Amino acid sequence: MLDSPKTIYSVPRKVDLATLLVITVFYACLFALMNLLRVDFWSFLAIGGFFSFIGISQAILLKGESPRAASMVAGAIYLAAIFLFSGAGKSLHPAFRIALFLGTPTPGVLLGYLGGSCVGGIFLIIDYVRTGLARFRGARPADTVKFDDL
Repeated sequence: MLDSPKTIYSVPRKVDLATLLVITVFYACLFALMNLLRVDFWSFLAIGGFFSFIGISQAILLKGESPRAASMVAGAIYLAAIFLFSGAGKSLHPAFRIALFLGTPTPGVLLGYLGGSCVGGIFLIIDYVRTGLARFRGARPADTVKFDDL
């Protein structure tokens, strides 16, 4: 799987225990870093929710066939929802608030792409670990279990 430069890593539709363990480690590291930086509760919730929403979107949206597009759509939706529910711009004129709300998808698409790349990177790490463990056990990388076979 690592030999092909065109492999796109994303959240699989089915996961196994090893995958859940790596995802748990990712969230533990993310939350530990945010705790170290003394991030407030609402930002903590928004950042954790962002990565969760991106991951779920990669697996579900577009039948899991286009994780980049799914990440961009999810980022746009998530940032618009954060803007809408956080009450950002309450003191602004209503027309300006509407313009800001309609303008949130553009940075949301960019953030979604970046967040999707981070999530895909987690599954790249999982693939490296699987290949390394297979070699350690004496199996060829082609004999390893693929995500779709689970």
